[in-house]
Amino acid sequence: MKEPLILQFDEHEAEPISIGLLSLVKKLPDYEFFYKINQLNSFQFSRVDDLVLHGQYYSYTFAVYYACSVEHKTGFYIISNRSIASEQIHPITEFFIDEQEVKFLLNNYQGVEFIIKTTDFCPSFSVILFPENSTFAIKELSIHQGEELYNTLFYYE
Repeated sequence: MKEPLILQFDEHEAEPISIGLLSLVKKLPDYEFFYKINQLNSFQFSRVDDLVLHGQYYSYTFAVYYACSVEHKTGFYIISNRSIASEQIHPITEFFIDEQEVKFLLNNYQGVEFIIKTTDFCPSFSVILFPENSTFAIKELSIHQGEELYNTLFYYE
């Protein structure tokens, strides 16, 4: 009888993911913001399946928008940093819990409205044209394997 094939992954070989942090100058509804983006770009963002994370007491939903640029041969995900909805999944029986009704994917960056991720290993966030005076400069952040957001984004794609 043959021995089963066992795949082993070296945790140190995983490449970090580069994401872009996008902050808006003034608060706009998502539909208005993406309408303006779609007018400026040759590729069109549309809402795709939401990202759903389950906590101990709440289930959180994050809006996800996707566009594919044929000329740059890459796809772009723009994900809301702040949950757009939450649903209580278990009764809260304690006075002090670590979970709240609103969750941020990047808790240390609560001023960031969106996270940009590309399907390319060498991301170029400057390809996306944004409406004039509507966003601050995109900040690039590397996240590594083992971080909660890394695993979430890796498996969402």
